[in-house]
Amino acid sequence: MKIGSRICVLVCLVTMPVIAYSAELGSSPFVPQDGGPAMIKALSAANRDFLSKLPQTTAKDSKIDQFAANPDNYKIVIDHGEEGYVIDYEIKPFEGSGFRGGGYRYIVDDAGYRILKVIVSP
Repeated sequence: MKIGSRICVLVCLVTMPVIAYSAELGSSPFVPQDGGPAMIKALSAANRDFLSKLPQTTAKDSKIDQFAANPDNYKIVIDHGEEGYVIDYEIKPFEGSGFRGGGYRYIVDDAGYRILKVIVSP
């Protein structure tokens, strides 16, 4: 093996994992495909309000109340509609049960990132 081919093999081995990782990341469902910074600004506006609406709980509260008060227990779905950005906070199943319900839907203006409407579902 000549020196030129050794360098090519070394370069290929070093760069291939990075290229594969980049392709994986780009196709991830967690990477915004459109919207970019505007989508992040809309999410930020909704998130501030969402966090302020969650109740404060103590150890005396029921497990389900504590679960519903934890923002990590909500799935966030973002879409861009006619009125602006639609941001849904959907509660995850409680302790793996089929329990469903509760959530918040925000309509956020896509120009000034103001919250236009909040819909709370029981």
